[in-house]
Amino acid sequence: MKSISILFLILLLCCAPHLKAQEDEFREFWTDISLLFPINEKINIGGDAGIRGTFTNNVWRQFYIRPQIQYQLLPILSLTGGIASFNTFNDDIGNVYEFRIFQDADLKWPEFKWVSIFHRLRLEQRFLNYQDDIDSDFSFRGRYLIGGRSKNFSLFGGEQDFFGMAMFEPFFPLGKDVTEVLANRTRWYLALGYEVSENLRIELHYVGQRSNLLSVDDLKTTETIFRFRVFQKL
Repeated sequence: MKSISILFLILLLCCAPHLKAQEDEFREFWTDISLLFPINEKINIGGDAGIRGTFTNNVWRQFYIRPQIQYQLLPILSLTGGIASFNTFNDDIGNVYEFRIFQDADLKWPEFKWVSIFHRLRLEQRFLNYQDDIDSDFSFRGRYLIGGRSKNFSLFGGEQDFFGMAMFEPFFPLGKDVTEVLANRTRWYLALGYEVSENLRIELHYVGQRSNLLSVDDLKTTETIFRFRVFQKL
């Protein structure tokens, strides 16, 4: 098991060069906490909240909160619905206030000896409100995430509390094109996680995101993101 886990990490690292930007690049940090409170065997409530920004300056920063309710339909399938508020502050372009309604279907399948595959299909109804001279707009967007998580393994001879993940997520519009300051197109994720306890885990993500500036096809950018995540089950 140890050798297989090490091989999995090597494969994750080999994917990293594909995240290198071929257009203008921004380096960002994201940090957030996710809380989960079980109501019964089928229903959980919770959500996540966090802060995002750039390393090089304080021009762009974002604060968000996303409460949700989750229903475990099958052992491998859950359905989630919720709302979200994303407040983006940009000194150059102007502030953006976004309200979202979203629906998720999460599937954990198939599972192999050393890795588990998971999927998430998310639909988002997004209400965009711009501070500057840009009309408010509505966007209907889809997202599909597919990833793999390794079985727990040991580092430095300790307990088997670590795990690795690799994920890919494309974004696709489901309605008319709308004006966005930063229109996401794809994301790649590499992550290393640590299970502090049965109900608490932390993860460090390296994310490569490709976007369009102001939704214009020929103005592309790549964001290199370092994300620190905390997951707490209450």
